[in-house]
Amino acid sequence: MPFFLDNNVLIGYIFETDNWNSKSLEVMGCNIPKSQVIQSNQNVLTYIRKIIGIIKKEILKSIGEINKSKSLKVDDLQSFTKNFYSKDVIISFINHNPGNDKSKIINGLRTLIRDAELRCLVNFIPLKN
Repeated sequence: MPFFLDNNVLIGYIFETDNWNSKSLEVMGCNIPKSQVIQSNQNVLTYIRKIIGIIKKEILKSIGEINKSKSLKVDDLQSFTKNFYSKDVIISFINHNPGNDKSKIINGLRTLIRDAELRCLVNFIPLKN
């Protein structure tokens, strides 16, 4: 019998970033056959893949903007990222890594991309399979 899970359960489970993540983990930890879940939620998984790609591009665009700038100004970056899904993550990262060492910030953002992609992939694989 196929199971339908609310999209927010899958999104919270994969991204680990929202207020529902603990509940999402609880639901996904149940003995639900994951192959049955995927059949009813194919569209949300496609959407999640798209969002992951968008967030990666946004962070890479921010890295490019930081590279081009003469000095690292959070206000300028806030303006640049104002329509990004990931603007809060980018600005928070920069605020928690003070200083004007652009190469350190850029390397940190690249690490953030890799770590986030890896976590999402680890969570995505059981649903995909």
